[in-house]
Amino acid sequence: MDEENHWSLVCVDFEKKSITYYDSLGNRNFVCLKQILQYLMFEHFDKKLVEFLPSGWTLTNMGRHCPQQSNLWDCGVFVCVFAEYLARDEKFDFSQKDMPRFRKQIKSEIINKKLRIDMPQA
Repeated sequence: MDEENHWSLVCVDFEKKSITYYDSLGNRNFVCLKQILQYLMFEHFDKKLVEFLPSGWTLTNMGRHCPQQSNLWDCGVFVCVFAEYLARDEKFDFSQKDMPRFRKQIKSEIINKKLRIDMPQA
């Protein structure tokens, strides 16, 4: 696998003080999580001139605890679906078999320049 062409997702939740890494190939990336935390610390100080305190924040690698792809080309679709489900605060109830339908849905949303209002069913 060419890691430079693989998509994964990081979600920062300020209310829960958490940074979570999602990868549909099951990879873990603590370096990425730490870099995001360092970025938040830098931006906070740069914008507010007050030190960002990372205590209480959790860094989580979802690894194989999120839906997994069984090919090497659906990572972008998985990232889009992860992001939508997280934004809607929905449980990850989809799998590789749902990707063709999600791919069509994403294509339709791009062409029509409009996101679906209802939650797609896996």
